[in-house]
Amino acid sequence: MVAVVRLGTAEGEIDELAQKLTQRLLKEGVVSTNSKRDELWQPSEWMPGPRWRDVVEEGSWNEFFIGTANIGVDVEVERQVHHPVENYEPPACRRCDAVLPPDHDTIEPWLAGHEPTVICPNCGWSALIGDWPAEFGFAIGAPAIVFNNWPMFREAFLTELRALLGGRTFVVRTHM
Repeated sequence: MVAVVRLGTAEGEIDELAQKLTQRLLKEGVVSTNSKRDELWQPSEWMPGPRWRDVVEEGSWNEFFIGTANIGVDVEVERQVHHPVENYEPPACRRCDAVLPPDHDTIEPWLAGHEPTVICPNCGWSALIGDWPAEFGFAIGAPAIVFNNWPMFREAFLTELRALLGGRTFVVRTHM
């Protein structure tokens, strides 16, 4: 799973951004309507479109991808936790590289809409939790576009998605 999440979006912007993003992916052929939707096999509203290969890294895919379960795409408008599961690595301080100790008290306020500012216990650097660098961190926000079980994406595609979402974004990645 790869999720591109918009952080700190005002409630009134979420649906509009989600529609804009969906229309762009449909227009470019990255996704198409899931005409064979099945809650167990292919539960997502969107499926890989005819140009899905254009957005993934060469050599990171094979023809078996299209025949596997749960390869859909979800555009989520509810604020929720996007977690890399077993990939998770805690964020590190941008200034001194100290690893942020686990603090589950940051999740609840962030989920409720108040993203906490976290202070590095080592050097005092502070930033909103979503701005702490973490290659395999988690994020809370909406809208989010979630690609289920897709091959590795080209960085240019992820950059384009982040630009479409605008504002602050975070990419959450899990194991394939």
